[in-house]
Amino acid sequence: MVAIAIWFVLTIPAGIGTIINKATNDYKTVGIGESLFGIGSILLVPFMYYYGFNALLVGFLATTVAQSWYYYKHRPVKYKWYWNTGLLKGMIFTAFPIFLVNIASSVFASADRIIIASMLDFRDVGLYSLSAFISIPISMVVTSFSMVLFTQLNERFGRSVEHHVIEKHVFIPQKIFSNFLPPIIGMGLIAMPLLTQLFLPKYQEGIQAAQINIFAIFFYMLASFSANALFVLNKQKLSALSFFVAGIIKVAGSILAISFGYGISGVAFFSVLGYFIYDSLMLYFVTRSLGYNLYSFVKQLLIKLWCPTVILASSILYVSFYKEVYGYFGIQNVWIQLLLGELFIIIIGFYFFLKAYKIINSFIRGKNKSLNITT
Repeated sequence: MVAIAIWFVLTIPAGIGTIINKATNDYKTVGIGESLFGIGSILLVPFMYYYGFNALLVGFLATTVAQSWYYYKHRPVKYKWYWNTGLLKGMIFTAFPIFLVNIASSVFASADRIIIASMLDFRDVGLYSLSAFISIPISMVVTSFSMVLFTQLNERFGRSVEHHVIEKHVFIPQKIFSNFLPPIIGMGLIAMPLLTQLFLPKYQEGIQAAQINIFAIFFYMLASFSANALFVLNKQKLSALSFFVAGIIKVAGSILAISFGYGISGVAFFSVLGYFIYDSLMLYFVTRSLGYNLYSFVKQLLIKLWCPTVILASSILYVSFYKEVYGYFGIQNVWIQLLLGELFIIIIGFYFFLKAYKIINSFIRGKNKSLNITT
C-alpha cells in the first residue's frame, strides 16, 4: 500500500504533462510518454517471473518515474504557483460530476472481479481476465480516437452545443466503430480457443466467459463518445447516474449468476447487460438533450446493434458447426481451420468494413454536417 501511494504521487507530473500536451494538441509527446509506460510494463514481465510481486511494484515505480521525467522535460510551459480562489471553486464545481463518474466507474468496473474472488476464488479471476487480450487493443484504439476527436472538435467549435457539433461527438464515431469493431471482435472470438490452447492452456476454462465479456468492452467503449457529448452539454451528472444504474444491475446480476451456479460466464453475461444499459442510457440522454424524440433514440440504438448482432450470430453459427463441417470435408489442420474461420468472418464483415470506410470518408470531406437522425 505504501508503494502504491508513492506510485500515485509519482504519476502527478505525468498526469499534468498529459493534460497540457493534449490541450496543445501535441499528441506526439503524449504518444511517446504513453509508449514509455507501455514498454516499461512489458519489460517487467521477466522480472515478475523470477522475483514476484515485489518486482512488479518496484518496476512500476521506476517506469512511472521515467514517464514523469519525460513529461516534465518536454513540458510546453513552465509550472508556476498560482492561486485564484474563484477559479478553484469553479474548477471544483465543474469537476465534481466528473469525479462522481470516475468513482462510479472505478467501483463498478472492478466489482465483478471482487465478487468472483469472494464467492469463487482468485483462480477464476485470472480466467475471467482472459478477455483482456482482445479488449486492451480495442480499448486503446477507441480511447485514442475519442481523445483526439474530442480535442479537435473543441478546438474547432469551442463551447458550441449546436446539433451538428454534438452529432460529431456521438453519432458519427459510434456509427464508425459499431461497423468496424464487431468484425474485429468476431475474428478474435474465432481465434481465441486455438490460441489459448497453444499459448495459455491453463486458461482454457475462461474462454467462454472471455468470448461473452468482450462485448461488454464494446458497449463501454461506445458509451465514451456519449460521455464526451454530455461533458460538452455540461450534463456530466447524467453519466454518473447511467453508470450507477448499470453498475447496480451488473453487481446484483453477478451475485445471482454465481449463486445459481453459472460461474464466471454468468458474471460476463451481466457485465454485457450492464454496459449495454449504460451505453443505451447515455445515448438516450444525449438524444433527449438535443430535443429528439423516442423514435430517434431507438433508431440510433438499432443502427449500432445491427452489425454486432450479425457478427455475433455468425460467430455462434461457426462455433456450433465448424467441427462437423471440417470433419465432413476432411480438414484436420488446425491452422487451416483457423484461416477459414477468419475468412468467414471477414467475408461477413466486409460490408460493414466498407460502410465504416464510407462514413469516415464522408466525415473527412465534410459532407456530414448533420445526420438528421429524426428523418
